[in-house]
Amino acid sequence: MMFSKKKRQKTHSISRIKEKIFSSKIRSAIGTGIGLCWLLPSSVLGQITPPTIDLDGDNSSGATDNDFTNFYTPAAGTTANPAQTEAADIDVVITDDGTNIIEATIILTNRPDGNNVESLIIDATAGGAVSGVTASAYNQATGTITLTGSATIANYQAIISTLRYQNNNISPNTADRIVTVQVTNSDLLTSNIASTTIRINSETFLVPNPDFNASCQGANIALVLDSSGSVDATEAQITRDSVRTLLDELGSLGDSVTNVGIVEFGQTAKRQFDFTPVTTGPSGSIETAFQNYLDNVYPERTAIGASTNWEAALRETNNTLPGADILIFLTDGDPNTRIDNSTGNPLGTGESDPLNLANALPWANLIKSRGTHIYAFGIDGVQPNKFNDLTDGPNTVQFTPNPNNAAIADFDFIVNFPDFPSRLRDLIGGICNIASPPELLLVKRITAIKGTDITGFVNDGVADSPDDNVNWPTPLTDFLRGVIDGGQVQPGDEVEYTIYFLSTGGIPARNVKICDVIPANTNFVPDAFGTNSGISLFNTTTSPLPNPPNPTDLFTNTVNDGDRGDFYPVFSQTPNVCKANPQDPNPTPLTAANNTNGAVVVNVVRDLDGTNLPNATAAATPSNSYGFVRFKVRVQ
Repeated sequence: MMFSKKKRQKTHSISRIKEKIFSSKIRSAIGTGIGLCWLLPSSVLGQITPPTIDLDGDNSSGATDNDFTNFYTPAAGTTANPAQTEAADIDVVITDDGTNIIEATIILTNRPDGNNVESLIIDATAGGAVSGVTASAYNQATGTITLTGSATIANYQAIISTLRYQNNNISPNTADRIVTVQVTNSDLLTSNIASTTIRINSETFLVPNPDFNASCQGANIALVLDSSGSVDATEAQITRDSVRTLLDELGSLGDSVTNVGIVEFGQTAKRQFDFTPVTTGPSGSIETAFQNYLDNVYPERTAIGASTNWEAALRETNNTLPGADILIFLTDGDPNTRIDNSTGNPLGTGESDPLNLANALPWANLIKSRGTHIYAFGIDGVQPNKFNDLTDGPNTVQFTPNPNNAAIADFDFIVNFPDFPSRLRDLIGGICNIASPPELLLVKRITAIKGTDITGFVNDGVADSPDDNVNWPTPLTDFLRGVIDGGQVQPGDEVEYTIYFLSTGGIPARNVKICDVIPANTNFVPDAFGTNSGISLFNTTTSPLPNPPNPTDLFTNTVNDGDRGDFYPVFSQTPNVCKANPQDPNPTPLTAANNTNGAVVVNVVRDLDGTNLPNATAAATPSNSYGFVRFKVRVQ
């Protein structure tokens, strides 16, 4: 060791001599005007480029830049046999312009439970695959392990990937532990310092399940399917049918396509699908990719095995399906297998072993900490106390077939496997508003010409069209008054348009915005209801309905001026809700290029206001389930 140290000192002194000579050459070259390129040999350039190290190459742990984060579960060990956890990911990345690394310094920087209680462990052979590198004994006083020996970058990556943290205290201090790693290349240049944050995962540190309040449209949904041996042929078919139904319902959501990824698990776990858009039709993903998997692959026991490994399932989901908005976890039994910390292989120990659950919880915590809501289905023999910890601990809420609790629900226990399809359908219906979606009915009428109101109600003559709904306020001659065809008009005539709206369907409507394009050969009247106020709205909780119904809110025309009404002038960019041809099956967005007449936009209710448009349950009930938008135009 002394010889190695002297050798590095000698090499360093030679390097300094080279640097002096090199500096002298540069000064000489500058003084004589000679080009510099030929004076920069690669051996010199290599000395000015330090290596870099990244402890989590794909950032799968949630850490950014060059760092890594993980959880430590003290319940997974005993004082005599302490628990361990990874302090570096399997994809450690070292970069350098050379080929070899000669040293690595690894430090557990804080040890609140005591120097002789906490420690680091590393395998300098990387499971027997590497030779020529020596790991020092862990230094309790400094928290340091030093790797020495010239070896390839790949070998140092493999060794550092085996780094683990352990603690003899089964009730440790809950402060985060920080581990730092730095490497040195053959030019004696040191890398950046990469850090691992280890969070203490215990019953007092269960990450809450984030509520899911978004739409399933455009969301990423991860399905984690149990294919262990206890799932018999009948139950496997029920699972296949249930997934088909789920995909069909998600496919019905329309424009903003939902993405579904699938992880299957037994003894091990395997990602069967990356997030894939759920599309219908003969060439859609449901009929092609998903159908083939359900018909010909699930359950893939020959590759995945027959035991139940929750840890493998959640680890695989975290690593291969990051960014899920929802994770739906299906299992028919408690975990009887975990991943062996020393080998990385599955270790079957039986359902009574608490370590099987304890090893799974850090992965559930990590997934939830990224904003993913876990919904878990336990069928047959799953024990509630184990399942609760997987989702939200003592705060967990069981799902019931009621959309009102879908956003905060965590789990559903099912006694009989045949009940799973309907319960899954109920859950998805509640989350995604599929079973009883909101619906907004619009009826547009001409309500005045040249300042003279048009009275009476004119039906459009189309059966079961919006103006036939029984939940409009009555009489229709008051509320839906107006005509479809106003007859002949002349340049300079003013025409008043009213767009009546009614919220119907099974649940309230959210984020309701109405956009109407100014008709061709007319101009928007900017002062129809006052100076710079050309837009009006009626939507109120006042009861009974005013007679005649009159606007209760007047809006100025200026875009983004703080009120809920905006007029978008000709050739200005409009919001996404505006379409150039709204009656077409595939309407074209109204952009600055094709906005040739202008458009009126009214935010009836906005999510930012914390309000919604309640669904009507009877005529004019509730009183704010309906209303209208009004504006005027002048004939050119």
